[in-house]
Amino acid sequence: MTKKEAPINHTDRLVLRPRAEKDIPNMLQMFNHDEVRKFHGINPPRDERGMIEMIRNRTETKWTVALKETDEFIGMS
Repeated sequence: MTKKEAPINHTDRLVLRPRAEKDIPNMLQMFNHDEVRKFHGINPPRDERGMIEMIRNRTETKWTVALKETDEFIGMS
């Protein structure tokens, strides 16, 4: 079954968009902090291969919060 992607939403400073492989370096940096994992309540992969697999195999939209000007991942929802 083909996944239907959610729309991309813009604010003055931010973009909410589906996660992408280009987000992986910043996601890994974020998830390497125990406090972040504690408050997200998840146990995400800790390496690039695991992150790629997670993004490619997702069954629902997971949002990236990115800076509008650079499209840089700064968080998630």
